[in-house]
Amino acid sequence: MSGSGRQKLAQSTRRAVLERDGYECQECDEPVGGKHNPHVETANVHHKEPVSEGGTNEPDNLVTLCKGCHKEKHQSQTGTGKYRAVMTTTDRERISGESGDPDKKKYESVSRVRSRIEELEKDAELLKEHHPELLDELREAVCGDSNG
Repeated sequence: MSGSGRQKLAQSTRRAVLERDGYECQECDEPVGGKHNPHVETANVHHKEPVSEGGTNEPDNLVTLCKGCHKEKHQSQTGTGKYRAVMTTTDRERISGESGDPDKKKYESVSRVRSRIEELEKDAELLKEHHPELLDELREAVCGDSNG
């Protein structure tokens, strides 16, 4: 255990998660190294449920993320940074065509964004019922129109 009482993630578990996830970020599909790639340090193994909230080091609570998506996850969880609810930086680059990735990657990003929009619709319904002023702020940010 470390000084914080948290058990360190075993390297064998880290390798197993990276292999299970095909050495790709599970958020944006960015390659993060490989079995024989010395740059596997670009991969982050992230706890879906933080250990501080009862999460474990079991593989089903772990996911492979690239450095950018890992940073965004932690910023969104802690509120210390800008949270992009709909698109990651990689999604923006792929959808705009700036990434140079094949069309398959672009369509994967489009599909991911559609899923997030569905979640956003659910969030809007909750805000409508419980905090309409915040829903108006969201509409203003997205649409530039607070009248919906």
